[in-house]
Amino acid sequence: MPNKKTWNLSRRTALKGVAGVTLGLPWLETLLWGAEKTEAAKAPLRFGVIYQPNGINPYEWTPTGEGAGYQLSKTLRPLAPIRDEVLVLTHLNHDLNKGRDRPTSGHYGGTSNFLVGRGVKRSMGSDIECGVSVDQAAAKHVGHQTLLPSLELSTEAEWTGVDTGERITQLYGNSISWLTPTTPLARERIPRLAFDRLFGKTARLGDTRSVIDLTRESIQGLAKQVSRDDQHRLDEYLTSVRSLEKKLEFNEKNQRPIPETLLQGRVPEPGQAKSHDEHLTQMIDIMTLAFQTDRTRVATFMMGRSSSGIDFSFVDKKCGGLHGMAHHAERPAKLEGYQIANEYCVGKYVEFLQKLHAIQEGERSVLDNSMILFGNNMRDGNSHTSANLPILLAGRGGGQLNPGRHIVYEENTRLCNLYLAILKRMGLSIDQFNESTGELEGLG
Repeated sequence: MPNKKTWNLSRRTALKGVAGVTLGLPWLETLLWGAEKTEAAKAPLRFGVIYQPNGINPYEWTPTGEGAGYQLSKTLRPLAPIRDEVLVLTHLNHDLNKGRDRPTSGHYGGTSNFLVGRGVKRSMGSDIECGVSVDQAAAKHVGHQTLLPSLELSTEAEWTGVDTGERITQLYGNSISWLTPTTPLARERIPRLAFDRLFGKTARLGDTRSVIDLTRESIQGLAKQVSRDDQHRLDEYLTSVRSLEKKLEFNEKNQRPIPETLLQGRVPEPGQAKSHDEHLTQMIDIMTLAFQTDRTRVATFMMGRSSSGIDFSFVDKKCGGLHGMAHHAERPAKLEGYQIANEYCVGKYVEFLQKLHAIQEGERSVLDNSMILFGNNMRDGNSHTSANLPILLAGRGGGQLNPGRHIVYEENTRLCNLYLAILKRMGLSIDQFNESTGELEGLG
């Protein structure tokens, strides 16, 4: 057993390897030996966002009843195994009276505005403007404590055209994270590159060894100094890192061959997943590792961009392109496929929550020490309605949230009130976030 008096491992300690590679640490009880019981000694608080585009079936989302005894709706059935860790929040939306010059809704303006709440500048060019998003406000406050201030992920390439129907640039549909009012953040959509960003191993290094192999000497030194329980935690963590590496390596090595004459200018980027389902799972795994290793405490994941046409027939043959199903025109067949896709997306959110819930940090789990938002910038994808947005918030916020309930607020309660409540729990001393009217009550 290590000497508790001389142990000085900190939360920011990383396993260093060759070629500049580093591997972050999971939560270890040994980190607390000899430390004073201060806020700095506690497990970190994380904020994550899972964004689903193109609205939901408005007839099957809202649960029956309120409080802890509510009944899950059809769309929310995937929450069943983890419902005690989730808040269902009804009647939240952004200001609906902005007018056409600063739209708050729609496919494109609504996407950029989702985590902001100020409305976007009406533009058909590159002079885009929105506001600072809640994730970036959080990252500005806690980002200096981690390798990456924040992590932004997606599954689709960016669009640069103009939507002639909405008379607005499609640039607004590419990102939900805004560093400044005029700076949306680019999103990483290639799993391998996202993994490399976290652990510092890039293709230009010309080294195909596992990040674990590259840090093995450091790992072995650490294992000799931590407790038996921490050795078990370290083994579990390294197994999860290696498992994800193997998945990404398999995808790189098993790309469908392309005739050499067709390669020029069209070579697939490394790490492409074989299916959308696998792509989502890999990004969820990367977010899980990012939080587990404390590489970042703020992460957002767009399951698809605005107007995403991802074909959901891999889930069920009744499904088609997501955007096409969203414009269901009340047709039963389209509504059925739309509903199946909605339930699938909620299920991927649950997959992420369950992975965080399975990772222990002392007496709590990573999920207990997190606030994980799921949402959409529209309610009904057919009519583009943005009143009463579909919003879920999971985790216990380090003991600051009381999940397992359905809370019904007054109609048109500002979604920014929730964002203000989240930021205050992240440690920001603020009284307003963009167009909030006060901190959202009832969460604790």
